[in-house]
Amino acid sequence: MSTLILTGGSRGIGAATAWSFARRGWDVAFCYREQETQAQELYSAMRQRGVSALAYRADVSDPNQAAAFVEAAVQELGEPDALVCNAGVALPQDVLTHVTDEAWRAVFSTNVDGMFYTVRAALPHFIRQQRGSIVTLSSMWGQVGGSCEVAYSAAKGAVIAFTKALAKEVAPSGIRVNCVAPASSPRT
Repeated sequence: MSTLILTGGSRGIGAATAWSFARRGWDVAFCYREQETQAQELYSAMRQRGVSALAYRADVSDPNQAAAFVEAAVQELGEPDALVCNAGVALPQDVLTHVTDEAWRAVFSTNVDGMFYTVRAALPHFIRQQRGSIVTLSSMWGQVGGSCEVAYSAAKGAVIAFTKALAKEVAPSGIRVNCVAPASSPRT
C-alpha cells in the first residue's frame, strides 16, 4: 500500500488531490487548518469507501504543528511514498502599498514556511527509504507575477525556487521533487 501526506487537503485542489490518490488505492493523510466540517466530511467519505485515511488539524506555518502532522501520518499510515505541499493562502487583490506587514507574513508563513517545515519533517522518511516523490504547488503568478498580487506572486516564486534547489539536493537519494503551477480562475 502506498501512502500520501498532503497539506491543505480539506477543499479545492487539496480535496481533489486526496480523492485522486484514494481512488488509486493510496492511504491518505491530509491536514487542514480551519475547514473542520469539510475535512471531516472528506475523511468520512474516504473511510466509507475503505480508504485508510487521517484528517489532522494543523497550521503548517507553525514548525511544531507541521512536524506533528507528519509524525501522526507516519504513525497512523506508515512511511510516506509521496508528499504534496498544497496549503496556501492569498490576499485580496490590492496594491503593494496597502499590504500590511501582518498580511505579508501570513502569505509567506503558509505558502513558503509551511512548505519548508512540512518537507523538512518528511524528508528523513524519504531519505531512509531512498525513494519517494515530493510535489509543491505554486501558481502561474509565481512564474509571471501578477499586478495587485505582489505578495502572493513573490511567495509562489519562492516555492518554485525551493523546488528546483531541493530536486537537485535529493536526487542522489532517489527522491523526485516537482512543482505544479496551476493557472488562476477568474475571481467572482
